[in-house]
Amino acid sequence: MLFARSFASALLAFSLVACAVTPSVNTDSLFITDNAGASIAFQSLRVEGTTVKGQIRRLSHEPIRSGHIEYVVLSANGAVREQGQAEHGASLGMRHSKRNALFSIPLSAPLATGEKIKLTYQR
Repeated sequence: MLFARSFASALLAFSLVACAVTPSVNTDSLFITDNAGASIAFQSLRVEGTTVKGQIRRLSHEPIRSGHIEYVVLSANGAVREQGQAEHGASLGMRHSKRNALFSIPLSAPLATGEKIKLTYQR
């Protein structure tokens, strides 16, 4: 019983610390998304240091066999600072999977004030 109380107290303390250090970023103004006609949606988009992370959710029951994410980092004046492509997890290709496909994009430098990230799904 003492172990369970100690574990619960430690878990609570850890969760409070984890919540306290999570930065608040308005992701609606940070990301521009385009599904390019594919039946997907981008979800849980966030920037952690120099890494863009998120999920892709399939909107139909049909599997999506191939595709990738193209990304562009736009400066405050609209100029392209960085661009490239990234792969996502394989769960979009599974017919009955309800899991979202995870992706992670390493950036060359942290985002500056006013920069945006455009994400496009290409088949």
